Amino acid sequence: MLILSVIGCATSPPTRPEGAPPDAEIEDTSVPDTAGPDDTGATVEDTGPADTGSTPEIAPCEGSDDPERPMGFRDLLARLEVDGCLSDADQAAAVAFVDGFFETQDVWCDAVYRLSSTDGLFFTGTPELVREHASVADVAVTAEGAHVLVYNDLRPGLFAETLRDDPARFWRQGLIGVGGVGMSIDRGEGFTEAGVDLHLPGLALVVDPDLSVRPAGDYRLVTFRVPAAELDGEQWDPLQTAPPHDYYRAVSPVFGMFFPAAHVLAATTGNAGGADPTVLDVEGGEVLFLGDSTRPLVGWTAPNGQYGVPETPPDVYAPIPASAPNAVVAPDGSYRLYYVDNRSAGMEVATSEDGRTWTPLGLATNVPDVHSPSVVVGAHGTWWLYFGRREETCMLAIHDAE
Repeated sequence: MLILSVIGCATSPPTRPEGAPPDAEIEDTSVPDTAGPDDTGATVEDTGPADTGSTPEIAPCEGSDDPERPMGFRDLLARLEVDGCLSDADQAAAVAFVDGFFETQDVWCDAVYRLSSTDGLFFTGTPELVREHASVADVAVTAEGAHVLVYNDLRPGLFAETLRDDPARFWRQGLIGVGGVGMSIDRGEGFTEAGVDLHLPGLALVVDPDLSVRPAGDYRLVTFRVPAAELDGEQWDPLQTAPPHDYYRAVSPVFGMFFPAAHVLAATTGNAGGADPTVLDVEGGEVLFLGDSTRPLVGWTAPNGQYGVPETPPDVYAPIPASAPNAVVAPDGSYRLYYVDNRSAGMEVATSEDGRTWTPLGLATNVPDVHSPSVVVGAHGTWWLYFGRREETCMLAIHDAE
């Protein structure tokens, strides 16, 4: 059992405080939990978290009682890759590796909050908690006005639960080590979990999702992947894995089914290859930006969404010290960039007319401890800021248990 399950940090899903709904006006039946609009604006067929063929069939795993079999974390993942599941003994060993890391870490305490604004230049007020045990969230709005949230899923016990009950889920969501992609949807009554299938060809940790509903009505998801072979039971932080850092892009007309994914970037710039991708739709194509804790913002231009070879160096350089960037198109056609200043740690905003040259405007909120901002304009013109922060009560519980 993972440490935060023991100390009681997990709670039931939060409910929306009265007076703070998103500005969507949608009937309950208009957007199923695992559906969304197609390119005509109609809702698509409910797909659920379907296993579409790339994941192995789940079968009982007897494993081996050979005491000489290798039991390193890589070895356990290699057996999971081949067999599609692990024996009870191997499950216990794999969970012990994960527990051993998180017993003294507070990553489980990340949560997602939101604020609103009339102009998107400054967000203030009392943050609303929308998702516990989640980090690096990104939000998009469907044609019907529903808010769709993707994030690193950090729920206590999820790794052990997946090993025990549904190992194929590792291939659907990249739930190896720290996180994996989760998705929830809010149709005006609070967030509920939605199915997601990345259709991974091999085991990998998948984090930092960036979701967009494109003008054509389809869905684009960009993620940062770390192959399972790079997780040795000691190195868990995706940002600290060896370069290059690999980013994948999938476009799909079907909500929640993000495959096939193209390997669009193998980045070595900045802090080992950056993290927290964000994609901005510009005239004639798109620009993929990466955040970095040590260097200014860099980006890669993709005319008509076509990227070069993954090793292509960046062609956009902005003198903005941006970690965790989030680029959006404003209603007037200009561009906004929200980011955490990697010098002051404050959340700031910059504007641009071309999506490449940026003018900083300064702080975008007076709320402390904001990280990983994601901003979207709702159906009725309200600007919504979703951001991460660590919950103090959860962190205190962890340190009290040490």
